[in-house]
Amino acid sequence: MPLFNDTILHKLALYARNAALDAGIAAMRYYRQAFRHAPVLGSGSNPSTEADIQATLAALNSLGNTLHQLDPDYRVYGEELDTDYSKEMVKQRMNIELPFLRNSANVVRSGAEFISGFPGHISVLMDGIDGTTNFRAGLPIFCSAIAVYVDGCLRVGAVYDPHHHIVYYGVLPENDLPMAHIWHVASGENPRLTTPKTERELLIATHFTRGTDPQSTEKRAEMLQKTNQLMCRGNGHYQLNSGQLALTYVAAGILSGFVNNYTNPWDIAAAQVLIEAVGGCVTHFNGKRIDYNSVGKIDVLAAGTPAVHAELQRLMSQPAAHIIGQPQTELHSDA
Repeated sequence: MPLFNDTILHKLALYARNAALDAGIAAMRYYRQAFRHAPVLGSGSNPSTEADIQATLAALNSLGNTLHQLDPDYRVYGEELDTDYSKEMVKQRMNIELPFLRNSANVVRSGAEFISGFPGHISVLMDGIDGTTNFRAGLPIFCSAIAVYVDGCLRVGAVYDPHHHIVYYGVLPENDLPMAHIWHVASGENPRLTTPKTERELLIATHFTRGTDPQSTEKRAEMLQKTNQLMCRGNGHYQLNSGQLALTYVAAGILSGFVNNYTNPWDIAAAQVLIEAVGGCVTHFNGKRIDYNSVGKIDVLAAGTPAVHAELQRLMSQPAAHIIGQPQTELHSDA
């Protein structure tokens, strides 16, 4: 079994940072009118689908040049790599493209297979584009995200915001203090990421699942009710349609919190590291730590400070009738 330490974790943070950047740059070739001049492989492609594919391949190539040095048996998994979750066209394209990659043997195509490889190894969870609907519509609210687990523990996260040309990345070491940075790619500046410790306004982002299956329909109805509660008590409500970017903005202190009752691990893991690295909280609705050792959809409640997290958890646990019509909450926290 490979030997992992905090020095290796910091190396992994740099590898994840670079892979997220490579993924985002590959995707941007297909954004808005740029698609006309970008290479398209295969027929029936559209800008967002092709961008997803190319971003995933770019991240895989980036990681393939580095991770073998640390753990030859590392595993990589993500939305576009899942044979059950991804579109049929994406699945077919990946079946064609993956054998040409040097790290094709490290790619796994299901969540169960990914989790089974946690013990004793590096495991990478990626999303080439989080916010694909925004990307397709030309809305500048999307990102590329890389999360890294070591021996089953979430340790590293990197999120690239292409419109600001910034990579947010962080690490949760075993012994050293957690830390996160903001890499301004154009200037090379790399300051520490911090979140304000005093909240005067409760600015919350939420997300609604768009699935049409009965479970998604039920979860969407629940979220609509919960959103009404948050809007009555908060000072601002936002729907970014990019969970990773919303969570990243929580880590940066732009938003106070994020709530989603039905999402996928690849939509939150990378940015969870950022929030926890600056002293925030990311949990299930019941307050328990996110469990990545089981397959399936999860709920997430995140905040930049413990005080805001406690307030959100309290609001989300109360019946709607108790909240509607009551005044907004003003938070003053030095937590």
